[in-house]
Amino acid sequence: MDYRDLLEKYNLLLDENSRLIEENDRLKVQLGITNHPSPEKRIVESITPNDQSPDRTSFSDVNHMSDSTSKIKLFMSLFKGREDVYAKKWENKKKAKSGFSPACLNQWQVGLCGKPKTLCSKCSNQLYAALDEHVIENHLRGSIIAGIYPMLLDETCHFLAIDFDEACWQEDVTAVREVCTEFDIPVAAERSQSGNGAHLWFFFENQVTAFIQHLILMLIFSLVIDS
Repeated sequence: MDYRDLLEKYNLLLDENSRLIEENDRLKVQLGITNHPSPEKRIVESITPNDQSPDRTSFSDVNHMSDSTSKIKLFMSLFKGREDVYAKKWENKKKAKSGFSPACLNQWQVGLCGKPKTLCSKCSNQLYAALDEHVIENHLRGSIIAGIYPMLLDETCHFLAIDFDEACWQEDVTAVREVCTEFDIPVAAERSQSGNGAHLWFFFENQVTAFIQHLILMLIFSLVIDS
């Protein structure tokens, strides 16, 4: 299938999604359910950043010689997610296990924390720590390994990541990057911590619904298959 046909179908799906959202909002207003527009209306118009956007203008001069504050703010402008909570990596060397759990200010506090018998998700004394510049600085300096919750409460995201870890991951990453370069789609590549894989990052100018992210992935991989 020609990429023009794929782009046309992609645009048709966007139009249909917008029409259904507007119809849904109209019916809600008639029923008196809500007078607020659906958050899904904030659909990205393009996955190519606007060079005149405030964020790009304010961080255009940040480089390796910039101060720590500027670098942290640049990082947080790209990796934007929930700010009321973040995850922190833990390790159990005896059991050779590791994972991520929400950073809680009541963790291991006597009379408040029920671990390990009570799961964090079922604890009634949750007091999650906020994601701020101090946490990000500790993460970048290697003091902690923090994880972001990219899905916002309105089920939208500011970025998209693709994980490649199969045997042919290098060839797959190269193919996707070539397609993105051909169609002027900004993408950032990162080697996995293990060294046996990679991540490709797509950063959106506006927050995007999971539905739109799925369409973008379908479009990109369809172009890779046809290339």
